[in-house]
Formats: sequence, C-alpha cells, structure tokens
Amino acid sequence: MDLSAVQAALSDKSYSTLAPLCDELLLQAASRGTTTDEWPHAVHLLAHLYLNDLNSARFFWKSLPQEVKDASPELAAVWRIGQCLWNRDYAGVYTAAQGFEWGPDLADFTTAFLATDRGYSSF
Repeated sequence: MDLSAVQAALSDKSYSTLAPLCDELLLQAASRGTTTDEWPHAVHLLAHLYLNDLNSARFFWKSLPQEVKDASPELAAVWRIGQCLWNRDYAGVYTAAQGFEWGPDLADFTTAFLATDRGYSSF
C-alpha cells in the first residue's frame, strides 16, 4: 500500500488535507481488497479530529476491529482526545494530548491540533 501521499502531507504540515486523503486511500484499498495492516489509523483518526469532524472520527473508531484498537497505544491515546471532545471536556483534551509520548508521525500533528483556535492550548 502506497502511503507516500499521507507521509508527504504530514511532512508538509498539510494537516487539513489528511482526513479526506486518508478516507479516499482507505476506500481505494478496500475496493481493491488490499490489506490495511500498515494503515496509519492514529493519523487518520486525528485528522478527523483536527477538522472537528467528530461524527466521522467516531464512525472511523467504531469501524476498527478490536484487535487494531488493542494493538496501538497511540491510536487509543488519540481516541481519548476524541472522547474528551465528544464530551466537551476541553481541559481533558489538553491533558490527554500532553499525557502521551507521541511517535514521529503524530508529535507535530498533535501540537498543531492543540494550537488550532479551539482553546485547548489555553489550559
């Protein structure tokens, strides 16, 4: 599976393009029957949260098999952020984001997410 476009968007800090890009690539993979073992689930989920698209984020989370959720602490950490957003616990968003040591793909993305004009960084 070619995820170079996702990596390029992360490198370019083009975070607002990631959710539609990931959605499209995942649909293409599904239509071809391509395995998604290497799929950047945490990036995909955070991309929907970045756009404040909570319904799509929640749908994406619910569509994931339990073994995928269990296998990625980073994905679970992004979901904790999503849960805080869903419950309008904005202080919790910041706490959840700052309370995890993000990998290289998500460190800058999470920082940018917190810096968006939603008030998370004011806590």
